[in-house]
Amino acid sequence: MPDTNSELRQTFGRICAQPSGETRTVALETLLEAVDATGDQLLLNEILSELVNDFRWSEDSSVRLSAYGRLLRNYDTAPELFDEQSLFKLRWGLHTTGLKMLDRPDVPVASIEAYLVQMRRHYAEAGHSAHPAHQIEHGLAVQLGDAERAAKALAALHATEINRLDDCEPCAHSMMGSAYAAAGDHERAMEQWAPVLQEGQSCLSEPHRALANSLMPLVALGRLGEARANHLHGYQIIRDKDEMILPFAQHVRFCALTGNEARAVELVDARAGLLVLALDPIFRLRLLESVQLTCAALIARGAGDVRVPGPDGLGARADAARDRIDAERRDLCDRFDRRNGNDLMSRRSAERVAYTAAHPHVPLGLKAAIAEAPPIREVRAEPPASTAADVERLLAEARAAGAAFADDRLERWGRVGEAAARLGVALDPADEADVLVSRLDGTGDPDRKRELARQAADLFRGADREGRALALEASMLRSGRDADPEDVRAEATRLLATAERLAGADPVHSLRARVAVHSALAELGELRGEEPDARLREAFTALDADLAARPDERGVTEVRARLLLAAARIAESDEDRNAAVEAAYELARAADHALETVVSAIWYNMLLRSQGRPEEALAVAENGMAAARPGMSDAPVGAVHSAAAETAAALGHWPRAELYAVQAARYHDRAGAGDRATAARRVAGIAMAEQGRHEAAVHVLWAVLEELSEAGEPQWQTVDVRIMLGDCYERLGDPEEAAEQALEALRLMDGGVAHPNATQYARTAHQAGGLLEATGDVESAVLAFGRAEQAWRELGVVPAAALSVRAAVWARVNVDVEYEMSEADEEAASEAFASLAAELRAAWRDEELHPSYRESCRGELAETLLQHGGYLRQGAEAIRLLRESIAVFAEGGFTDRELAAARRLMSLLAGSGDAEGAAAVAEQTLGRLEPDEDPDFRKKVEKAVAEHRVP
Repeated sequence: MPDTNSELRQTFGRICAQPSGETRTVALETLLEAVDATGDQLLLNEILSELVNDFRWSEDSSVRLSAYGRLLRNYDTAPELFDEQSLFKLRWGLHTTGLKMLDRPDVPVASIEAYLVQMRRHYAEAGHSAHPAHQIEHGLAVQLGDAERAAKALAALHATEINRLDDCEPCAHSMMGSAYAAAGDHERAMEQWAPVLQEGQSCLSEPHRALANSLMPLVALGRLGEARANHLHGYQIIRDKDEMILPFAQHVRFCALTGNEARAVELVDARAGLLVLALDPIFRLRLLESVQLTCAALIARGAGDVRVPGPDGLGARADAARDRIDAERRDLCDRFDRRNGNDLMSRRSAERVAYTAAHPHVPLGLKAAIAEAPPIREVRAEPPASTAADVERLLAEARAAGAAFADDRLERWGRVGEAAARLGVALDPADEADVLVSRLDGTGDPDRKRELARQAADLFRGADREGRALALEASMLRSGRDADPEDVRAEATRLLATAERLAGADPVHSLRARVAVHSALAELGELRGEEPDARLREAFTALDADLAARPDERGVTEVRARLLLAAARIAESDEDRNAAVEAAYELARAADHALETVVSAIWYNMLLRSQGRPEEALAVAENGMAAARPGMSDAPVGAVHSAAAETAAALGHWPRAELYAVQAARYHDRAGAGDRATAARRVAGIAMAEQGRHEAAVHVLWAVLEELSEAGEPQWQTVDVRIMLGDCYERLGDPEEAAEQALEALRLMDGGVAHPNATQYARTAHQAGGLLEATGDVESAVLAFGRAEQAWRELGVVPAAALSVRAAVWARVNVDVEYEMSEADEEAASEAFASLAAELRAAWRDEELHPSYRESCRGELAETLLQHGGYLRQGAEAIRLLRESIAVFAEGGFTDRELAAARRLMSLLAGSGDAEGAAAVAEQTLGRLEPDEDPDFRKKVEKAVAEHRVP
């Protein structure tokens, strides 16, 4: 049909040239009304096709379905009015439209069934597989609860090729993975997602969806590190995308179920606006489910008063928001149930919002957005005590654990106390005292702790357990280190006298008391900056000998490990200190003392690292982590994880460094050690970046930067984080942001922040120069390279300064090439190379300089000559420079850069008609190869010179 309205078609062309958005869509809808009145069906179909495509990513599909339905009717009645492009767009939209129909309860099942028939017909006409139609059928069967039909559809999906007309390969893999995950087959789901998650397949929707959908399957498979990585990366790439509602809901759900409800609140708070968007019913339902689940997790943690966005996006208490969300959620489910003719949607949704603590905690390494709520008490396999007989059983177990000095003795006495209080059972004085002792670690109030200890000691004495009372009082001596030193020493004297008196009747508790007292005295002296006197060291030696005489008693070996660590603090020599630390670690491990192993591992790790034995240090820290038990204090557990993380990072074992750092941050956060948690997060961010996961690293490093800023004046760690952020942004293809981070690091150092690495300023200035050059700001780049050169020269490192000098020259040359350099500019660039070469040449020949420094100068001289010759490009001077470059290179081992100089020289000689000269260079280059040269390198050199050799 000929075009009858050229003006409307021209308007259509102008609208199509506009970027996608609401303005373009409104213009198309207005034009559609005008064309509708003209009867130009061909143009009408083209406009409808564009409208359908515009609504492809809309979260409210009602308009899309209406436009697409009209387009299909037009095709069925007059297919000849569709040109090739309009017909392609019609078929392209079949799959997405079918998915939208599934997601809307106002679309009858009969309409979906009829649409499936149309899909198959259109795909057959186009000669494409029915793969997308099988996907729609599978989704419908799942909603209807027809397991047999769902299985057949899934089998058909496997049996048919991906339909390239309407589904890309990444999306097809993502969909198949989600189907298996929904059926509980997580292994097969991960296999389907592998091309997207591991091999890098991507499109506009992937890997966004696959990353989100993989989270809970990975948790179910115990692959917690991958789950954490996929969350950090996945959320980072969807955080500003309103069309990614379902992936967003999956990330919130993951956080709520894995002990990261604070993070879930943080995410929902950041995207509260999503709750007021006009969304498709299924999107709205999944979003509400994730928020309701977050509320349930908070309530289960005893944090129902935490504010979260309600269904209207406004803040409300979690318990109130949950009830309001639940009402709307149920209504949405009812609508789907009425459409589907069953209650499956309601039942499945109820399961999705039911909080369970069965999932393992996945530490993310991020600071909690809210204070950590009280943990849910783990359900023990044994039933709670319900009778007096149960209490007697618990008492017998606790007494046995106490007598054996078992690591879980305090926990067992805690159970006794809970059961006795619940059932109203009276305990014997000694047992009541042990219950009080079990509560000491549960209070952070020193006065309360001292009062509990006093009550327990009185009860022990009343039960004729003076040795037990003595050991308890001695252990509390260090809690009074803020008291008057003379009072502490007087109390120590009294305790030691009592221990001497009880040595025969109760040797174990006498020894434990002596260890506690002497350790407290050593700690007091250290806190006051006092040098330990010979008498204290002699007392330690004598006490250690007494302990060593009882090697088979667990109550003795436990405190001997503690004594050895205390002895290390007052040792006269490094040798004595190191021997004490190693002995404490070996003794604690051999006797299986959990806490002592953890603490001594921290010390021994530091010792081994200082001795340049990092692999051994990492093994020690990992042993310390393995020794940690549930219920152990978070502070030492966090410290040993930090030690392992830092050691792994120093070794370049980045996956382990990340894992340990993330766990360390979690423990430090719980212990209230914010600075240590921040340091651990910094290591985690660096480890992520080193593994190429720059999006996740950026997220963690920004969190670290925020925490560092909250701590007060900027420190050198702030500089490092800025530099690392610059590296990440550069790798992510954002040189502007990368340059800003590098410049901010320089501003901090210019402002007085001293970095422990004296070369950091120069390195950062050079990095900033390269980034500024990449943004096109050549003038600023040259200035930055100049700052780097100056900093290197102030450090007396001319070879490093050479890098910046050459970079500044090339930055100016590369931009001026576009505008033709003036003769003066060319001379200035050549003079810069020549001046640098002269300086390096003089340093190389200066025999008073260190040999390694002279060698660095030689290498940079050869490189400068090579680049100078390359800059001149041709002529006798370029040839001379390249010959000298090769001669300087020849003073060291043969490298790729010498080969580059040889290739450049051969090319210039051959181009000037000196074939013999080029051949001579070729033979000279081959002569530089050693007889046992690497075969691959030999082939590379032979290939490079082959064309210039004489046949």
